[in-house]
Amino acid sequence: DPVTARATSSVLVGRDADLAALRDALKRARSDEPTTVLLGGEAGIGKTRLVEEFRRHALGEGVRVLTGQCLELGEEGLPFAPFVAALRDLLRGDGPAAFDGHEHEFARLLPELGPAGPEGLVDANRGYLFELVAGLFGRLARERPLVLIVEDLHWADRSTRDLIAFLIRSARTAPVLPPV
Repeated sequence: DPVTARATSSVLVGRDADLAALRDALKRARSDEPTTVLLGGEAGIGKTRLVEEFRRHALGEGVRVLTGQCLELGEEGLPFAPFVAALRDLLRGDGPAAFDGHEHEFARLLPELGPAGPEGLVDANRGYLFELVAGLFGRLARERPLVLIVEDLHWADRSTRDLIAFLIRSARTAPVLPPV
């Protein structure tokens, strides 16, 4: 059996302008300018590698980075999947206290937070859920700059797209950067 080797490199080649644009967006977010970046392109051109390089840079500057990924489940896919993953990142890194007394509300999305609040509190009121997530991200961003990375947005379900649109529209002066 022939052995196949795959070469990898820690050097990012040919993406200096793209990486500079992401770093510039982070600089604007640090200056309290709400910033959103949409990174697109054909499969295999290095989007994930570029985002990972930017992520390392942001973490090196003390930025909080939360990451979630949309799943290829079709239009009726898993609602809020990238936000659940990002919130799990937060829970793993900062513990339940990061949810600032709203653990019961967020337990509808993250059962590991414990028993959920009153039935339907989050499920029936998307506006409340959206405000809850926006409030959490805003508070986190006041502590230190926040980058939310949502990968594979083209697979997002309707609820995820609606929450992303809400967060972008409602971003005020907090240093939040959600590149999607």
